[in-house]
Amino acid sequence: MDEFSLDLTGGGGAAPSSWSASGPFERNLRALERRSPSAAAAIRAALPSVDLEFVETPEGEFGLRAIGASGRRTLASARAPLAEGRRLAETIDPLESGCVCVVGFGAGHHCRAMVERFGVESVVACFEPDVGLLRAVFERIDHSRWIESGLFILVTNADDGPALGRGLAGLEPLPMLGTRIVEHPASRERIGEASTAFGLTVMRVMKTTRAAVATALVHSRSTVRNLFMNIDRYATEPGVLDLAGIASGRPAIVVSAGPSLARSLPTLKRAEVRERFIVIGATTVLKTLLAEGIRPDFVCALDHHDLSRRFIEGLTAADVEGVTLVVEPKVNASVVDLYPGAIRMTQEDRLDDLLGGLKRPMGTIPAGATVAHLSYFLARWLGCDPVALVGQDLGFTDGQYYAGGAAIHEVWGGELNAFNTLEMMEWQRIVRQGGNLVRTVDHLGRPMFTDEQMAAYLQQFEAAFERDTAAGRRVIDATEGGAKKRFTEPMTLEGFVEAFGTAPKPELPAAIRLGDAGSRVGRLSAMLTGMSADAKTIAAQSRRSASMLGELAEALGDGPRFNRKVDELHVVRDEVEALEPAYGLVQHINQAGQLKRLKADRAIRLERESLDELGTRRRQIERDATNVSWLAEAADEVVTLIEQTRAAIEGRGPRLTRDHDVMISQALDVDGPQADPASVGEATSIREVVRAVVFAHDTVGGLGQARDLGAEVWNGRNALRLTVERLLFASELDGVTVVAGDVERARRLVGDAFDNDRVRVVGADAARLDRRTRRGGVGRLWAGASWRGGG
Repeated sequence: MDEFSLDLTGGGGAAPSSWSASGPFERNLRALERRSPSAAAAIRAALPSVDLEFVETPEGEFGLRAIGASGRRTLASARAPLAEGRRLAETIDPLESGCVCVVGFGAGHHCRAMVERFGVESVVACFEPDVGLLRAVFERIDHSRWIESGLFILVTNADDGPALGRGLAGLEPLPMLGTRIVEHPASRERIGEASTAFGLTVMRVMKTTRAAVATALVHSRSTVRNLFMNIDRYATEPGVLDLAGIASGRPAIVVSAGPSLARSLPTLKRAEVRERFIVIGATTVLKTLLAEGIRPDFVCALDHHDLSRRFIEGLTAADVEGVTLVVEPKVNASVVDLYPGAIRMTQEDRLDDLLGGLKRPMGTIPAGATVAHLSYFLARWLGCDPVALVGQDLGFTDGQYYAGGAAIHEVWGGELNAFNTLEMMEWQRIVRQGGNLVRTVDHLGRPMFTDEQMAAYLQQFEAAFERDTAAGRRVIDATEGGAKKRFTEPMTLEGFVEAFGTAPKPELPAAIRLGDAGSRVGRLSAMLTGMSADAKTIAAQSRRSASMLGELAEALGDGPRFNRKVDELHVVRDEVEALEPAYGLVQHINQAGQLKRLKADRAIRLERESLDELGTRRRQIERDATNVSWLAEAADEVVTLIEQTRAAIEGRGPRLTRDHDVMISQALDVDGPQADPASVGEATSIREVVRAVVFAHDTVGGLGQARDLGAEVWNGRNALRLTVERLLFASELDGVTVVAGDVERARRLVGDAFDNDRVRVVGADAARLDRRTRRGGVGRLWAGASWRGGG
């Protein structure tokens, strides 16, 4: 069954017929422009190198030599350049390399060999800093056909992560299957240390790409949950369509919550800023701005987690009068629930598919990884130019993570004491990154720390800045701190205000809820009822398909019977795929299953030559059996989610706003960062589960007051058992997990309570538990208000 297919060709196909009338240089550059527009532009602007010698072989191919003071150096064989390239390509196992990064283009034959060998199963990205060489090669050798037919990216700047990231757009799953850096031997000496710089760029981009895919895998369910919990608001609240171009050519200030924000607040408080500039802030900074008497025109939100509610809790309609909240519909529903002012929502394709006849134009703003991206894109949607960034540090300026007064400081407030200051918690938030810390330079060229996550955000910003500056728009970095940002003009906020605050800002239209909101919600509830029925059918038919696939496997070798079973499966497949939009929603939730399907399909295609027809069919059946089982589980989740959504919009139940999945590996990691999203397995799912975690060391107490857990007994029960039994009284807890150095002893201490199916005992490193226990003991003894950090 072909329940899922992913087009990784990026729109490939035959080159336009008009290309045949052009010379090889234009054909090559037009082929390059699809995935490597920056490289194509650099080559077009360059002069061809004159210290190159092309040697034509009897087969009509070209070898290449570089002529220098020390003589001629061969860059591609003068006898058999294609065979030489194929030998290098054959050293790479395509099954283990979804992305191959090549250092050195030379004459390009080895890149051609790799692309021809891998087809569209692997990305080939090449770094070649000598644009003069590239110009000369592309003027002489026609590489356009293989560049156009494969997945080829060319990078000419070792530090240009955005160019590599743009080339990978739409191909993000492939680096998840393995990335390899390969040096072109003949280019090693010529490229030198730039090879190392490119390797670091590859590592940075691949971490970003893999993290994005892993985040999609881990958060696909919570994203869909948020979309459903906001679906009635999406059907009734205004969009941003009427804001398009409303402030064309007028300046905007985008405010974020970085540590440098404090130095910008005095300027932002000036009356003329509110009168002459469009001010857009993240919800993370809203309370800080309001406390200073600064009312932004818009605040933006997109965070999926319900912690984001803390940024607006306690605000009244009077507090936010004149401040419109702009959200992506995937934002946590608690944000939309709590915000007491005007709300606008951006277009969301997935919800449009679900709404059917209730769909309407809302206005599409580019998706961003963070609320700061959304704020910037909103400014551009309004038509604003130039746009100034404030508080956008993207690094740990002066050893701080957040600006003073940030909402997260309120969250931390209960943990502060003489041993655990706000400054300490800021620094702890940084050093917990451990190996994720990245060294970079600040706006003045001085060394500073950022982390991999913020480095990825910076890369995404720089890609947007590059596009905008190429279109003639200006980006002003008025942060006066933080990481250096390419494609921006550094300027103080004071200077920006003086230079561009010359005219009043335009009047902004009011955000008005639809007048027929009640009837639209009624129609929506009826649509969800039908969708739930379709999802139930998908679950049932997927399980039926699993059984039919077992019968199909038994029919291998029996042609007529096999074909009948295939026809029966196709009937079921067609029935399921026709159940839109429920089927598309199930597939969206089934991100992990889709990645497994991609890997299986790719392996079958790459190994086709070594498999006979029977072997290929067996592998395909195994692939489909795995796929339909994942589909069935995803469909079950969709049914549950739809019913919870109907209850919420009809007033029969709460809106779901959080996922609870206590991960013991993270809870134990007291000395380092929590698990990197990129390291989360592809089968990881987020469940609606709440478990209490009890750390059970052999002793309790501290500073010489340690007592054996089993030594003291109250009413026949030791301390550990009492703790577990008390927790089990909490009906909202799905269970209790006891983490112990000595698992068997912990089970004996828990006693009969361990027979409860809500209790489990897991092992942990005893030394780590000992450190955690002693720190807690010291903290409890010396800290008056909160014992965290007392050790």
